[in-house]
Amino acid sequence: MKGKNTQFDIEGIITRLKGSLSVQRDNELAEKIGTHPRSISQWRMKNTISMDLLVGVCLQCELSIDYIVNGKRVPGQDSNIFSQIFKTLYGEKYENIFHALSVDKKVKLITTLYEQSGNEISEKLVDDLIRLVS
Repeated sequence: MKGKNTQFDIEGIITRLKGSLSVQRDNELAEKIGTHPRSISQWRMKNTISMDLLVGVCLQCELSIDYIVNGKRVPGQDSNIFSQIFKTLYGEKYENIFHALSVDKKVKLITTLYEQSGNEISEKLVDDLIRLVS
């Protein structure tokens, strides 16, 4: 996985988004997710993607963020855990704090929450991790 702003495989994410949303071309994907086709080209060139957009698309279209980002599901892990994480982070209590974080810190927070949460998100864990990455 490449890129200084993210640890994700951008081409893989784009491919899985296209497949999950039943589109083939970048312009169709852009229309489906509400962005400009140039944005998708920029994701490839910069090897980075808007986490806010990605999370929003996955929540809105009920896609597994685990599958879109990693290309696989983690055995024994609730496939809705990412949905729980993002609903928590984009909820009223954390939304402003989460939006203010850099992409690197968002990725670190999300990854750590995923690794430490099991199948349920605790508010104390979120509070502790936000203090850690802020």
